Amino acid sequence: MNAQINQDYPPDAVGRPDWRTGTSTVLFDALTADTGCAVAVLHSTGRILECNAACASLLAKSDPSTVISAPLTRFLTPAVGDVHRDAQKRTLLFGQPVLIDGPFAGARTLATYRLLDASGANTLLLTLARWTPTRNPEPQIETISISAEKCGPLASLSQKELFVLRGIASGYSSAQIASAMQRSVKTVERHRVSLGSKLHVRTRVELANIAWLWGIEPLGDSPDPDQP
Repeated sequence: MNAQINQDYPPDAVGRPDWRTGTSTVLFDALTADTGCAVAVLHSTGRILECNAACASLLAKSDPSTVISAPLTRFLTPAVGDVHRDAQKRTLLFGQPVLIDGPFAGARTLATYRLLDASGANTLLLTLARWTPTRNPEPQIETISISAEKCGPLASLSQKELFVLRGIASGYSSAQIASAMQRSVKTVERHRVSLGSKLHVRTRVELANIAWLWGIEPLGDSPDPDQP
């Protein structure tokens, strides 16, 4: 497949600019090698010109050479890919950064697009950082939010299953969750088994980790099962 990608968009193809012109190599190398972030440079068509190992691992679990020249959207679900395609167009059109807060390669991620204006060529810099409770989008950057509950592996969950997942992530026992739902422990356990089947995990710890990865809000002191 990589051979076909390179045939479609070889390194010396017309329209593939030398985006490093006018860009500080030291700054770029520091960004790609020292920060731990996944980083990619995209052509205005959305194809990947270059990416670091962290980005390649997110996209294809392999080295960067396997993703070079491929469209970024090839590695995303159609719904998420449409949002990224729109963000790329907005960044190219207005020249301002756009941040997507939502699913990317299996977890909630902050994906920021910035314009790289090298030799008049429209190229984009994409940085990807895993979301954490202490890492939130910068307020001055245009932000597009994608709900993990509507797009991604959590989209198939029912409201009750989402509530149980939040309860597990909050450290509540099945009995406590059952009390909040006004249902039996047996019902909660049935939801938990269904969660494990849909999310392909077995234990409560794994379910809690999934909730954390996707930024699912924990339950409050007085949980309401009708507000997942």
